[in-house]
Amino acid sequence: MVTCTTTDAIARTASCSFAVTVTPPPPRLKYTKFMAFGDSITAGEVPDPTDSSLVRLRSVQPDKAYPAQLAKLLAARYTGQTITVFNEGLQGAHAIDDAAGGGHSFAAALAKDQPDVVLLLEGVNDLSSYAKINQTIQSGLRSMWFQARQSGAQVIVSTLTPMIRGGSRAGAIDLLPPFNDQLTAVAALDQVPVIDLYNLMLPQVDTLISSLDGLHPNELGYAFMGQQFFNVIKSMWELPPGTPTTTTLRPPRLVGPQPSSGASPARKGSSGGRGAGGQD
Repeated sequence: MVTCTTTDAIARTASCSFAVTVTPPPPRLKYTKFMAFGDSITAGEVPDPTDSSLVRLRSVQPDKAYPAQLAKLLAARYTGQTITVFNEGLQGAHAIDDAAGGGHSFAAALAKDQPDVVLLLEGVNDLSSYAKINQTIQSGLRSMWFQARQSGAQVIVSTLTPMIRGGSRAGAIDLLPPFNDQLTAVAALDQVPVIDLYNLMLPQVDTLISSLDGLHPNELGYAFMGQQFFNVIKSMWELPPGTPTTTTLRPPRLVGPQPSSGASPARKGSSGGRGAGGQD
């Protein structure tokens, strides 16, 4: 409330009051075009609970995938901007093949979507042995984030999500900790921000990962992933009020708990009978 009072030359006074509402402009992001690239965990694969066979049916539900959940969160906060999140996930995709320009070509997706920011989560389908870890990171993920930077895009890379031991598609569970440790180390050398979904999701793995195959997130898991990506994007690229678009970005950093070293935590059930290759 604002009150104005005046007094004239013969000491007569008068006053009035009125309300003033100051509405700040909606928050803004430095970047507005995002491309989520990866395999079925990016595409939004959800195991079919009605199928009782060992190899369960799989379906892709893009509206439940983490890119769709991220898009909703961004649109709700940044109402003054048009935010786009492209979902370039594909079932069975391999990081090494995608980096080299295979059928699910990373370069082709970059050229088509022309994103400001690439969200990169891939590699589980490449894993078949400890020896394959370095090749997947160096020839796959590292090649892709260099391609993204050469195109002018920013990059956020994620660690691989946790699995439930004994799941029909959880054969690579023991390769996850060393893979994620090495990925984090290589990304740090290249100053690529890392979101540590593995350790963020691990305490709630039974709630966030589908028990039907032990690999894919469920609907709650995809929503959780979208929230984590949103938190990082907001932290890194939201512009303070009045800040010009040339603002200096915060330095890259690891987001979430530090990956653990050594074997993966024990899970209930058997170790699973499937090989690690072709998880997805």
